[in-house]
Amino acid sequence: MRLASIVFLILLFSACKKLTEFTFSDSCNFEVQSSSPISTPFSVPSPSVTSNSQTSFASNNTDASHIQSITLQQLSLTITSPSGQNFDFLSSIQISISAPGLSTQQIASLSSVPKGVTTIQLNSTGLDLTSYAKQSSYTLGVTVVTDQVVTQNIYIQANTVFYVKAKIL
Repeated sequence: MRLASIVFLILLFSACKKLTEFTFSDSCNFEVQSSSPISTPFSVPSPSVTSNSQTSFASNNTDASHIQSITLQQLSLTITSPSGQNFDFLSSIQISISAPGLSTQQIASLSSVPKGVTTIQLNSTGLDLTSYAKQSSYTLGVTVVTDQVVTQNIYIQANTVFYVKAKIL
């Protein structure tokens, strides 16, 4: 009887799908134009992001139908041009995500931008972004509030890291 119980438990656990956890990264660039208003929230045009999710799913032996959850682990912004520019011009920033057929959701923000830095880390809302990250592309919406006159266009790279929990194929 005891041997039968052990065999049953071994068969039960071996029949269960194993889980995997991994991250994947995406990036895009956007521009804050020199004609930006001061102290008023405004949207910054952002291009569509071609997602690396499908490649990451495959390399981690899973696919979109086996994803259990995807959350934003990290979102950093780095000024790429002009040389010597920092985030002193920025008071606050919000990032949202949208994709065809899905509503727009805020995913990260920073209400008090540190001075003198060229890279900032935003705070994630912790939302489950599975439906968005499964898409071949999505759009990051950028809303900023400046507290200084922007005298030249500022180019910024957004780097995202998504944390994935999925069943293995």
